[in-house]
Amino acid sequence: MSITVAAWNVQEGLDIPDRSKSLLEGVKQLDSDVVVLKDAFWPGNPLHQQKLSLLHEAEDAFTNEGYTVHPLAYEDAADPYPDRFMLTIARIGMEMAGVNLDGRNAMKLTIPENSRKNAAKLEIFGVHLDDRHEHRRVKQAYSLVSEMQDSAPTAIIGDLNTLARNTLPARVIGATFGKLQNADHISRRVPDRLRAIASKLGDMASGVTLDVFEQAGLHDISTGN
Repeated sequence: MSITVAAWNVQEGLDIPDRSKSLLEGVKQLDSDVVVLKDAFWPGNPLHQQKLSLLHEAEDAFTNEGYTVHPLAYEDAADPYPDRFMLTIARIGMEMAGVNLDGRNAMKLTIPENSRKNAAKLEIFGVHLDDRHEHRRVKQAYSLVSEMQDSAPTAIIGDLNTLARNTLPARVIGATFGKLQNADHISRRVPDRLRAIASKLGDMASGVTLDVFEQAGLHDISTGN
């Protein structure tokens, strides 16, 4: 029995009526057994009650398509928007539980052996790692590795906010934004916001977070990114 999984950063797509409808259609087209929707909902935004209504409508629509729905708050005090939610939906039997990765929650999905013919138990982690600092992503990666069971096949899906160090995008970003970070005569002329973005992208290009996962026996299947 094969299982299809997908992850999608919908950028608060369940907060906006038109985007919410198109998001539901997009999930139907994905036709995946498990879908992790990051940044699905942010109740801290204005019009909170209206947004809650949209969320409940989306949950009902997913349920009507045969999915079970599990919202999970990030609850990351270091995040500028700590009350954001990810939404995990699944149409096969599994256990779902939130796990804390150095301050930020992630979803751990355990598919028992009896739901996959002649197959071992499978673990899937739905994650959205920190997007600002590599040292936080590395801590979160180590926390995730500690949650893995050595005997179970494991997949990590979601936003890692990091690049493989030897890919072309990482080399270009590292070379370009590293200059903005490190050259005083350049950085003094660059607006603070742009310099902050350069710092974030330069960190992502270092590839340290992926190193942690690869040392744990995982392999990046999105080669070239």
